[in-house]
Amino acid sequence: MVIDNLGSESDWTALSRPYKRLKEGTVISFSDNFNCEIIEKLGEGKVWVRFNDAREFFAQAEDHGHVPLPPYLKRADEESDKERYQTVYALNKGAVAAPTAGLHFTLDTLKALKEKGVNSAYITLHTGYGTFAPMEVEDIRDFKIHSEYFKISSSTIDLIRETKKAGGKVFSVGTTTTRTVEYVFKNKCKVLEGKCDLYIYPRYEFEVVDRLLTNFHLPKTSLILLVSAFAGHDNTMNAYKWAIENKFRFYSYGDSMLII
Repeated sequence: MVIDNLGSESDWTALSRPYKRLKEGTVISFSDNFNCEIIEKLGEGKVWVRFNDAREFFAQAEDHGHVPLPPYLKRADEESDKERYQTVYALNKGAVAAPTAGLHFTLDTLKALKEKGVNSAYITLHTGYGTFAPMEVEDIRDFKIHSEYFKISSSTIDLIRETKKAGGKVFSVGTTTTRTVEYVFKNKCKVLEGKCDLYIYPRYEFEVVDRLLTNFHLPKTSLILLVSAFAGHDNTMNAYKWAIENKFRFYSYGDSMLII
């Protein structure tokens, strides 16, 4: 799984398995004309790889890659998953995974919300692998949060400000969106493009987001800490207990909740 670009379209960080058996200089072939070489082993299962055809990387990845389905589906990915594993408003390439809360929206849903007078605004957000990475620390304050690329327009910032000033509520779709808009406003809206590395955990004071739509996340991740910070620890644990008892589904194609 390719997880981060290293400055050129041919060089990437990737997750590998089995990690120990791979050696630097090994060439992995995906087809007769598409392969990559392991340049360096980076630790923690990550490798620096260089693809042979930089100009066609995304096209080749589209042809030979697979959609990372949740294991409980117990099936191989299908052609339809390439469309389903995208938000209907996806626009720019660069994310490792879809912002999963957005998968619950259809064009009809967005149209119905607009007809009810709900204003919508969009940001570019390249969801990274780190958003799913387990936290392997005893004290959550010692955790080093990942960073993710974002780009937000001044018109989106203006809409958020106008909504707050008018007494309206800002609904955020997803934890990654939440930390991005909070990051932008904590930086006085001076940073409209870059890497967001805001770490949100309990006792964080939210400045922008009033309501949160999010999927059910795995334990021991920074995502569930953000949810706990927003909804409160006891409320979050009770909601997850109820979800497990009622066989809710987690991961990318999982169920969602609206925290109000």
